[in-house]
Amino acid sequence: MTAFATGLFLMPGCILNAMMMPVTGKLFDKFGPRFVIVPGPGLFLIAISLWLFAGIDSDTTQGSILFSHVLLFLGMSFVVMPAQTTGLNQLPRHLIPQYAPTDCWGNWHRIVRRHYVIRSQ
Repeated sequence: MTAFATGLFLMPGCILNAMMMPVTGKLFDKFGPRFVIVPGPGLFLIAISLWLFAGIDSDTTQGSILFSHVLLFLGMSFVVMPAQTTGLNQLPRHLIPQYAPTDCWGNWHRIVRRHYVIRSQ
């Protein structure tokens, strides 16, 4: 399987993850992080999908791998966004831009730029 085919194969899990983020956000706003993250469906779905991944062998079909991957990303959508939001809510206002996930691109760009400036000298 080529890299492009693998990307297309794994795309349904990513699309489902993106579609579930607003739903998870509404559940987070309504019930808070303790319901969504700890006893919620996210960790249960992640545990089931990892258990299914543990049984992969050479006879495993692509459909079962895709099902496990979709299940994993469905569980991740219930865990990652509420955990990040809860963590950012604990920060003082002046530190939020420094630690926000949207600033990762800026940090990466700055590191790469420094690397090339140092190497070119």
